[in-house]
Amino acid sequence: MKKKRSIIIENFVDTKLPTGLGNFQIHLTELLKKNNEIYLITQKKFPKHINYIKIFLNKYFFLDKNSFKSKDGFLNYLNIPYLNILDKIISIFFFNTLKIYTDGIDFVHSGYLSSISYPNSKKIITIHDTIPFDFPNYANYSRLKLYFLKKYHISSIKNCDLIFTVSNYSKKRIIKIFDTRPEKIFVTYQSANKFPIFSKEEEGKILLQYSLIKGNYYLYYGAFEPKKNIEYIIDGFLSSNSNHKLVLIFTKGWKNKRIFKKLSQIQESDRKKIILIHHMVRKQLGIIIKNTRSLIFPSLIEGFGLPIIETLQFKRPVIISDIEIFKELFKQEAIFVNNKNYFSLSKKINYLDNINNYKFELNKIKNYKKFNDNFYLDKLNEGYDYCKNLIK
Repeated sequence: MKKKRSIIIENFVDTKLPTGLGNFQIHLTELLKKNNEIYLITQKKFPKHINYIKIFLNKYFFLDKNSFKSKDGFLNYLNIPYLNILDKIISIFFFNTLKIYTDGIDFVHSGYLSSISYPNSKKIITIHDTIPFDFPNYANYSRLKLYFLKKYHISSIKNCDLIFTVSNYSKKRIIKIFDTRPEKIFVTYQSANKFPIFSKEEEGKILLQYSLIKGNYYLYYGAFEPKKNIEYIIDGFLSSNSNHKLVLIFTKGWKNKRIFKKLSQIQESDRKKIILIHHMVRKQLGIIIKNTRSLIFPSLIEGFGLPIIETLQFKRPVIISDIEIFKELFKQEAIFVNNKNYFSLSKKINYLDNINNYKFELNKIKNYKKFNDNFYLDKLNEGYDYCKNLIK
């Protein structure tokens, strides 16, 4: 029987917020704890009174496995207020790093960036994409914030043994932007967090609540922000001949005033075709995805595209943009559109409204098995084995 690995996961992303990074961190932890000894290093919020100087000067921490106080199999050990913020300040402004000396730990895995150094263990960070640097107009960062973000990327890369990323496209961009050695980057791809199980009764209630019929609506869900191309979705749908509805489930984004202005100016007959829902609990979202005719996800740029995987796992068609990352990941399964010309989307909606075309697309994804949990876990294990023998 293969010996279990001991892995510390740096749990610095706030998982209470409905963000992609938060969901990724939860999913990563749940997957890895099945066959490994998993511990979490977390941080708590600032207390009312804190000795800043003492914490700032104390840049070295020592832990060993025997000192871990497990709760449900996890470590909640370093209750240093804003350990992650401290790490950023030290690495960006003082060209130094926090050090944590571990005993008996094989790997430390961060679901995002972290420049904290673990001299006794192998350190892995995750860079999902390089969108803020490739397309700064689509990122919610000021120039100053972007400057410090890049410095933090550089520091995190310098102080890790290996970088995990989610596609070959992202790997190419990391090499280009940060002048990183190709052998220091390992492509894991990714799987999506499973939806809670729901009953037929719950399914019927949710569809009734929003006046929806199975297969009679198109769907977008995600943030309302520039890179998601929401105005394109609205124009493409309303320019089609479809008698179905368009459901837009959105979370708070940025630079989206134009989207809401467009929605407010749509004539009444068209407005009745669009159902706008502000956020939705995950079980309800799963019901809406399962019963959609197709997802519409024509992003201008993406790091991966988890909604696409989630929809394909429910065996529903996806209409997505023909950007490089999507063509790498979903070439066999998707219906592609030109994300600059909304008539391209109109044509695909008209195409899917035809019952024979629709059956053809359903059959095309009938046996979809890519990027499931087993696939992703195999890639993670492969990455750990690779990291073990890699020279920093």
